[in-house]
Amino acid sequence: MNGLLIWGEVQSKQSRSLSRSALFAYWASSCRSSSVSRWIKTHCRPQMDLSKNRLTEIPPEVCLFAPLESLNLYHNCIKCIPEAIINLQMLTYLDISRNLLSVLPKYLFNLPLKVLLVSNNKLVSIPEEIGKAKELMELDVGCNEIQVLPTQVGRLQALRELNIRKNCLHMLPEELADLPLILT
Repeated sequence: MNGLLIWGEVQSKQSRSLSRSALFAYWASSCRSSSVSRWIKTHCRPQMDLSKNRLTEIPPEVCLFAPLESLNLYHNCIKCIPEAIINLQMLTYLDISRNLLSVLPKYLFNLPLKVLLVSNNKLVSIPEEIGKAKELMELDVGCNEIQVLPTQVGRLQALRELNIRKNCLHMLPEELADLPLILT
């Protein structure tokens, strides 16, 4: 895969790797006029993988890395998404599956997300603001405790994949019938 991978896996012997990754991310985002920054913008897709680290929160340094396009926070212990995430205006891919989220914040849908994976959390609802995510192509909210799907999901015309399995849904919005979903 062509791209910059900032690996922040924290293990007993490498407990500083998250800090190093965050510092590199901050450094790279601040190098606006340098040849390094031009090379990164031309040849790399900035992404960060912090999966399986037992993180209880999204490190604040992550939200400083403005060029970030892909953020993997799979299988941690994160309970909330900080408002500072709105600084990531290039973020198109977010995997925050297998965490402890009970709420998706409204401001999350001000990002240009194309893929949002939030399965295996403790979500009980999806905010109506999801309708702002006009570029969203894949939404996975499976294995949560969602009781009602907002009608705005049915208005996401770019949506091609929708996973709502294993929730507490009693009925689906009629608008879902109009989505151009891909059958798999």
